[in-house]
Amino acid sequence: MTKALATALVFAEKGIHCFPQDRNKRPLIKEWPQKATCDAEQLKRWGESFPTANFACATGRLSRIVVIDVDVKNGQPGHESLGRWEAERGKLDTFRVRTPSGGWHFYLATTGELEVRTGPLRDYPGIEVKGEGGCVTIPGCLYANGAEYVAETEMVLAELLPQSFLVEGHGNGSGHGAKAEHTRDGCIEQGQRNTTLTARAGKLRGVGASAAAILAELREVNEARCNPPLSDSEVKEIAESVSRYPDGRSRRGRSSGWVSRTSWTSPLSSMSSSPTCPWGRW
Repeated sequence: MTKALATALVFAEKGIHCFPQDRNKRPLIKEWPQKATCDAEQLKRWGESFPTANFACATGRLSRIVVIDVDVKNGQPGHESLGRWEAERGKLDTFRVRTPSGGWHFYLATTGELEVRTGPLRDYPGIEVKGEGGCVTIPGCLYANGAEYVAETEMVLAELLPQSFLVEGHGNGSGHGAKAEHTRDGCIEQGQRNTTLTARAGKLRGVGASAAAILAELREVNEARCNPPLSDSEVKEIAESVSRYPDGRSRRGRSSGWVSRTSWTSPLSSMSSSPTCPWGRW
């Protein structure tokens, strides 16, 4: 079994969907966004069909992860932008993978409610956010030049909070970034309602709003602007989910406004030693 396949099997155990790539990061199957899987037997069959394959993982709500891709290829200033980001917003203290070019992949956990689009991170050249419809090559894989994707930390993922600037939108005006909150007539259309209300709730929680205040605000927005409105049970579920996060007044530290390492309840947060993991404890 290759290192790449062994890693894909460990990822799959934790709910992260994977698919095979060649060593130039081209998919080896058609329709990979639909066919990426956590099925260990399917991953093994792909390993037999493509003995030298790499594997990539799908990002976004499917796998409940977002990856911050810091790129230095062709002179891109990813390292400089990362330094500025961390000076402004706090250290990216989360699972980190070194890429063959000398950049990094930083993995963040999300809930299934948050939609983060794939695209360049505005004002931080050389950094791309991998969310909906995105993918990254996983550790243990080899690039065409023989260089390896190497996990540099244990796999402890910080969680992306609903009030994060990454959720609110990070596009550069070229079609990337979160969907607009509403249409020209002020309506929040179907397909945007959950994401918009979750982001709004996150902002309120970030400034210290109580659970009751968040629910009242979401109900008002839902009735006035959602087309059609969500059911009251759905609105309550969003409000209750976001209200479980610490409020903005109780969090401390420069990074506390957008990530948390303490409130994550995903199965990924309790990883133990695995005989199939090629780089130690997760």
